[in-house]
Amino acid sequence: MQQHNKLINKLKEPIIIFGAGGFVGFNLLQKLLAYRKDIFGVFSDPKKNWRLREFHTSPLYVVKCDIRERSAVKSLISRIKPKTVFNLAAYGAYSTQKDFYLKENGLDKESIRKTILKLI
Repeated sequence: MQQHNKLINKLKEPIIIFGAGGFVGFNLLQKLLAYRKDIFGVFSDPKKNWRLREFHTSPLYVVKCDIRERSAVKSLISRIKPKTVFNLAAYGAYSTQKDFYLKENGLDKESIRKTILKLI
């Protein structure tokens, strides 16, 4: 546990987590918030996220941003100027949805990467 603390404290601030409302993103968010207070959790719609409703930790900065909207991503990154970025956003595949998740998952990551590279 102490080794995790050292590694987490080495992360440059501020930290942003895209996909903080999903299973992996939310678990990372909880882990980091146990050690850090400079974390921005990005949710596509925080009001609808049941994980966030069950989470009662105050230092979390909740940000609403749909990563499919490039201008919103660019604005968010320009405003926060994160030094550490975790992109765990993904479009889940459910039986009721069409074959669209591959396009979404690939496009979002590339868009975020390009935006960050332009700003540093």
